[in-house]
Amino acid sequence: MRILIVIDDYFNQSNGMCISTQRFVHEYKKMGQEVRVLSTGEKADYPVPELKINIPFIHGLIAKQGFHFAKPIRKTLIKAVTWADIIQIETPFPVSWRAAKLAKKQGKPVIGTFHIYPQNVTASVPFLNNRLGNWCFMLFFREKSFKNCDALQVPTAKVAKWLNQHHFKQKLFVVSNGISDKFINNSHKDKVGHPFTILCIGRFSHEKKQDTLFKAMQLAKHSSEIRLIFAGQGPLKKEYEKLAS
Repeated sequence: MRILIVIDDYFNQSNGMCISTQRFVHEYKKMGQEVRVLSTGEKADYPVPELKINIPFIHGLIAKQGFHFAKPIRKTLIKAVTWADIIQIETPFPVSWRAAKLAKKQGKPVIGTFHIYPQNVTASVPFLNNRLGNWCFMLFFREKSFKNCDALQVPTAKVAKWLNQHHFKQKLFVVSNGISDKFINNSHKDKVGHPFTILCIGRFSHEKKQDTLFKAMQLAKHSSEIRLIFAGQGPLKKEYEKLAS
C-alpha cells in the first residue's frame, strides 16, 4: 500500500507530534508498506517551503515554539496525492487540509491524526484561552481542518469521547502514540538510584504545566535528595531557568 504522510514539520526533533509521526512511518515501513512524506525539509519525499507568518506577535510565538508551518504548493500536493493509495494528515493546518481536499476529489481515503488541541495554541495567547476561544478552534478543526477525513486517529479514549461531544462525524480509532523500542529494550534498574531523579521531557509551554513540578519540589519533604531534570525547549525556557536557579 502506498501511504502519503502530510505534515508541516516532519524532521523536527523537539516536537512530540513530529517524533510520534516518525515512529509511525518507521513501523509502517517495517510492515512492508511504501511510505512517502510531504513536509518542509529538503529530505522529504515531497518537500515544500516554509509558510512564513509575518504578524509580529504570532511570528515570535511560533519561533519560540520551534515549529515550522508548511506552505501548500498545489503542484507538489497533486503529485503526492496522485501517487498515494491513502493519505494521512498529521496537522490541522493549510498543507494538510489542502491535501485532504485534493484526495477527496480523487476519491482516495483520508485519515487524520488528532495531535493538536485548541489549548496548544490558546494557552500562550491569554485573550483566546477561554471557553469561547477553545470552542472556536474546535469548530474550525471540525468544519475545515478535518472536514475531508474519512476517519480520525486519536491517542486515548478520553480524546475520542471529547471529539464525539463536539460532533465530529468521522469514525474514531484509538491508537496510542507509543514509545520507542530503545526505551522498552533498555535494561532498567531494579533499585532506585541516588539522588532520586525525575526527568521531565517536553516543550516548555503553558499548557504543559511543568511549573507544577517546581511547586511540588518546594513542598517535598525530601527535595534535597531529588534531582529534577527538564529536557526541551519553548517560550517558557528562561522563566523555568529562573525558577531553577
